[in-house]
Amino acid sequence: MTKNKEEWRTTKRDSNYLVSNLGNVRRVGGVVLKPYGNYPTVVFGSSCKRPRKQHYVHQLVLEEFCGERPKGFVANHKDGNKYNNKLDNLEWCSQTENKLHAYRTGLMPLAQAKLTVQQVEEIRFYSKLGESKIASAKRYGVTTNTVYRIITHRTWKTV
Repeated sequence: MTKNKEEWRTTKRDSNYLVSNLGNVRRVGGVVLKPYGNYPTVVFGSSCKRPRKQHYVHQLVLEEFCGERPKGFVANHKDGNKYNNKLDNLEWCSQTENKLHAYRTGLMPLAQAKLTVQQVEEIRFYSKLGESKIASAKRYGVTTNTVYRIITHRTWKTV
C-alpha cells in the first residue's frame, strides 16, 4: 500500500461500510460519508431494521488497518490534528502516552502544580517519620486529601 493510493477495506463493525487508509468512510457501492462533530464521526445504519450507530473515523481506520484496539489503549493522532484520519497519522497508544503526547505538542496545557517535586518527596519522607496528614497539609498549604493522595502514590506517581 502506497501513501497516496487509497485502499478500501470492509469494516469489522458493519459489513455494509468500507473504510480507507486515507481516513474516508463509505457505504458499499455508495459515496463517501461526510464526518461530523468535534471528533470526526460517521453514522452506520439508517433503516428501521438497523439502528443508527455512531463511530469515530480514527478508530475505524486503526481497527481495519492495524487490528483491534489493545486493552487499555486509545487512538492517537501523531500530528495532533483530530481531523487528519489518515493511517500514517494514527497509532494505538496508552492513555498516559496519549496525554504526554498532548502536553508535548501543546494540545493540552500543563497543569499548574501547587507543589514541587521536592515538596512531594518531603511529604512522603515526613509521613514515614510519622508526621500526620493534617500537619503536612498545613505546612504546604494543601488539603489533607491531597497529602493522602501523594503518600499513597495516587498522584505524583512518577516521583
